Parts: sequence; structure tokens; C-alpha cells
Amino acid sequence: MTHTAENIMTASVYTLTPEASVADAMKLSKEQNIRHIPVIDSEYKLVGIVSQKSLFNKALHLLSLYGTQESVQMEQETNIKEVMETEYLTVSKDKPLTDLIQLFKKNRHGCLPVISDNKKLLGLITSNNFVDYCETLLQS
Repeated sequence: MTHTAENIMTASVYTLTPEASVADAMKLSKEQNIRHIPVIDSEYKLVGIVSQKSLFNKALHLLSLYGTQESVQMEQETNIKEVMETEYLTVSKDKPLTDLIQLFKKNRHGCLPVISDNKKLLGLITSNNFVDYCETLLQS
């Protein structure tokens, strides 16, 4: 049996649209305890990835520019496009896990979006998915 991305990906993923604000992303990240948020268009095609790190850096930048009170307002007015990554690796659902391990090790990615042939988001793979999968294999 070949183990693939589909075996370990999280298919039910929290997402945002390109119209979302930095405040929206920060709220979602905090409420759902997630570090990576895919940004999708109206056809569910992946257009970007927002990381917790990029949100934190933007929040600090706004805080240093505007102070506490105004930075909160600026987070609501700042579009997610300003912090999302638009260049990232993606994988197909049938990509072997052995290949994914090498991608994670070589590139030190926090996540890998899993997309279909027509670029629609199918799921997300993080290091936690690998740990959970290893635990399942070791318990069987």
C-alpha cells in the first residue's frame, strides 16, 4: 500500500477569502488554534496562504506605527492580501508520503496545501498530520 497525501491531509480546513482583513485572520487563527489559513476564491481555488507568523509580524508593525488603539482599527482595515503568501508549494492528493517528508525536511514548510488538477483546495498537510499518522501506524 502506498501512503499518500490524501491519507494524512486535513480535508475540513478553515479558509478565508481575499476580501478578509488581518483582524479576521487573527480572530480565526486564535479561535480555531490554527497556524495556517488558506485563502480561496469563489471557486474554492487556492490564491494564498496566511501564516500565524505573518499575522504576528503585521500586528507588531501596525502596533509600532499606530499605537495600541489605532492598531486595532488598522488590523480591521488591512486586507489579508498584504500578509498572504502567494508563492508556495502545493501537492496532489496522490503524492507519496515519502516525497512529502523530503519536501518538509528540505524546505522547512509549515504546511503543504493539497490541490486538485484544477487548483481547487482539497486539504492541508502540517507536521501535526505526520505525527498523528505515525501514532496511528505505531498503535496498529
